[in-house]
Amino acid sequence: MTERDPKTIQETADTIAKLKTVFVETPTYLQLREQFLDLHYQRVADLKEGNDSECTAIILTGPPGSGKTQMTKRLAKFVPEIRSDKKDRYLDVVRVRAPSTTTVLNIGKQILGELEHPYTKGSNQFDIWDQIETQFRQRRVKFLIIDETHDLIFNHQGREILTALSTLKSLLNSIKWPVNLLLAGTPELTELVALNGEVNRRKEIIEIPKLSWAQDGENIPRIVKYLAAKAGLTVSDDLRGEDFGLRLFHAAQHKPGLAFKFVVESIRPCLRSGDKVLTRNHFAQYARRNFNCLDGLNPFLAPDYRDIGVREQTKEDENSLTRIALQRALARWKKTGS
Repeated sequence: MTERDPKTIQETADTIAKLKTVFVETPTYLQLREQFLDLHYQRVADLKEGNDSECTAIILTGPPGSGKTQMTKRLAKFVPEIRSDKKDRYLDVVRVRAPSTTTVLNIGKQILGELEHPYTKGSNQFDIWDQIETQFRQRRVKFLIIDETHDLIFNHQGREILTALSTLKSLLNSIKWPVNLLLAGTPELTELVALNGEVNRRKEIIEIPKLSWAQDGENIPRIVKYLAAKAGLTVSDDLRGEDFGLRLFHAAQHKPGLAFKFVVESIRPCLRSGDKVLTRNHFAQYARRNFNCLDGLNPFLAPDYRDIGVREQTKEDENSLTRIALQRALARWKKTGS
C-alpha cells in the first residue's frame, strides 16, 4: 500500500465532510416536507383563531440506510420557515434521536436537554413529561421529531410498549399544549403504532421506497457528476450507464442513504490517489474496503454481481437479533394484546 501524505489525507477528509452536507431532495422528502408544513401551518392558524387542534403523527418508515435521519435533520434545520435554534425564545420544532437502550424517562430527559431546561435529579417519569408539556407550551413548540422511534417503543425487549405509546398519545391529546409528531423508524414502526388505537387513528404514513432503475436511474449520473464536481473531479464514461447504476443500487441494497454514502466514500480513494477522474475502480476500492471482499465478490467488478449477497457484509445493516425479537413481540401482541 502506498504511504499517503498526512496533508493529502486531511484535505481529502475536509472535502468529504463538505460532500456529506449535500442533500438530495427526493420525491419522498418533498412529500414529507409538504405534509410537515401543512400540519405546522394548520397548527399556527388554529392557534391564531383559538381553535382546538387535533394533532397528527407522521410515521416515516424505511430500513436502516434509507435516509430517514438525513430527512428529519433537513426538516429540523434547513426549512427556512421553521424555527429550530434552541437558543431562541420560541421553537417550532424539537428533534431527538432515541438510542437503542433508551427508556421513556431518558428520552424525556433528552427532550428537556434540547429545550435547555434543567430537571430535578431523581424526577420520575411523570414529572419529566409534565415539564415537557409545560415547556412545549411556553416555547410554542409545534412539532416533536423522534428518530429511531422503534427503539423508544420497543426498548428493553418491549417491556415499555404500553408506556411509550401512551406517552406519544398524551402529546397528541395534551390539554396544555398538543403537538404534532414526526416519528421515524424501521418498517415495524407502523405495526408498533397500530397497537395504540388513538395514535393509529391520527397517523399519516410515508414509506421510503427502494431505489429502482425505472424511477431513479436517470438521476444517478447527475448526482455522481454533481458530487464529483464539488470535489474538483470529472467523471469517467464507465459511470454514466445503466450497468454502473444497477451495480450501485445492488451494492447499496437499493437504499437511497447507502447509495449516497457509496458515491461520497468512493470519491475518497480518488482524491487520496491524486486522480482527477472518478472511475468505477474507485467504487470498487470502497466496496473492497467496506465489504472486505475479494474482487470476485465485488459488486463493481464481478460479472455476475446480482448473485452476490451484500446484506450480510454491509455494516449499516440492521441488528438482526433485535429485529427478530421485535417481530416476535409484535406477533405475541397480536395474539394476546400484552
